[in-house]
Amino acid sequence: DTSSIGVGSMIMAGALVDTRVNIGEATVLWPRACVNHDVCIGDNSFISPNATICGAVTIGSHSFIGAGAVVVDHATVSPGSFVKAAERYTGHNT
Repeated sequence: DTSSIGVGSMIMAGALVDTRVNIGEATVLWPRACVNHDVCIGDNSFISPNATICGAVTIGSHSFIGAGAVVVDHATVSPGSFVKAAERYTGHNT
């Protein structure tokens, strides 16, 4: 039930990282971002304020998750993808 945070990543004050979370290198979690159980976030990704990510989700490297976005339910966000602000994303993209 451990988590790992890669070299050069920044977790801003007020962000939440739960157990069983893997965060790649040089990734930023902004205030009030919430990353819950069983999530893998790739390198050089950006998780905006108030974004919520949970439920066995994979975020590819070089991805941007917008403010207030919700990514859940075994979703896979492909490397280099953009999830817009306030979007509820439950699927897969390419």
